[in-house]
Amino acid sequence: MASKFILNNSAVLKVVNPFLIPFEEWERRRPTHEELLSFYKQHQHFAMGDVKTRRLAVIDDPYAAAVYQVQHGATDIESHIDDFLETDKNFAEWRRSMPTAIPKILSNYQLRHQSGNDYPEVSSIINDVGVCLPEGQYVYHGGLLSRCGANFFTTRPLSTSLCPQIGVRLAEKQFNALNAGCLQLTLLKVKDPKTKAYIFKNKNTNQGHEKEIVFAAGAQIYLRGSHLVTMKYRVCTPSGGTKNIPGYVIVGEIS
Repeated sequence: MASKFILNNSAVLKVVNPFLIPFEEWERRRPTHEELLSFYKQHQHFAMGDVKTRRLAVIDDPYAAAVYQVQHGATDIESHIDDFLETDKNFAEWRRSMPTAIPKILSNYQLRHQSGNDYPEVSSIINDVGVCLPEGQYVYHGGLLSRCGANFFTTRPLSTSLCPQIGVRLAEKQFNALNAGCLQLTLLKVKDPKTKAYIFKNKNTNQGHEKEIVFAAGAQIYLRGSHLVTMKYRVCTPSGGTKNIPGYVIVGEIS
């Protein structure tokens, strides 16, 4: 199947770290009338954003981002990552290493339209057209990752994201975190990479906002530890209410 697609995956990929430029969370307020007038005199329009008043947090590494995301549930980290990927040369090289057209089976996988019977074909195409992520790359996975202990091989494709906010959103989807009794956000570091992955487009597709990277089946995962971040992660219930559950950050490695 790989012959149907134009490939350029011979380059050595470099780490993509959206927190090379730290993410900052600020307390804000609406501008005053005087500030709006001053802004208008300078820009000739009134589309002034809120005024920053106090810096609340500075996040400069993937682990800190995971913890902050679970602490707060809703953040602006996703917008920060989107802005970073827009101009990052390393991520641009990642995308150039992918086929010019998304294979249909992978498009269906991303849209969650395929059944589990298609997973072997998904992995086969990833092995044909995918790449190994660089040593030291971090990715996020939302939801329970294993009931098989701390060291295991995946038996189906594994979806991950460059964004912790996407990770917690997917962990909450269809009440999965509620049913599991806790929210888990796993931060995986690529070590001794052997398993190929497909890097989806981050824009101009329906699911591009997920910043998804899917690994073929057979990846070895080592879970190194867990951190209870909060006992009060709020999730929705089927009745329309909310419930507090524990929120964890799990750290591990993938090869």
